[in-house]
Amino acid sequence: MAEQLQREASYISTRFCGEEHPLTLRCIGNLGQILWTKGRITSEEALAEEAHFLAQKIARIDHPATLASADTLSIIMFQQGRLDEAEGLAVRSLETSLRVLGKEQPASLTRMRNLALIWKMQGKLREREHYW
Repeated sequence: MAEQLQREASYISTRFCGEEHPLTLRCIGNLGQILWTKGRITSEEALAEEAHFLAQKIARIDHPATLASADTLSIIMFQQGRLDEAEGLAVRSLETSLRVLGKEQPASLTRMRNLALIWKMQGKLREREHYW
């Protein structure tokens, strides 16, 4: 039911707002999360990549929608065990967030936590302490 409703919301948002509108990107990302909870990771990854690509296309790399889509995609990569790819995307997202939003912004703090989790899984947390 949730998947069907989110697909409908994505369709309506695309139709009335356009495929590059932030609301449409959010709908696509939400659909991806629903698919992930159903165990359909490949579908979610494709949607997350599409949302990230569109966000980069319509907005600056430092736009909140672009950063949010990068976060979603890095989390998916992390969950799939693609830690090196997740790390690269998470580092770029955090560096941009720190530059644009600052270190004390909640979104920056969340990105720090996500990157720390990736480093912990890679066994790199101690060697990366200087990063902060």
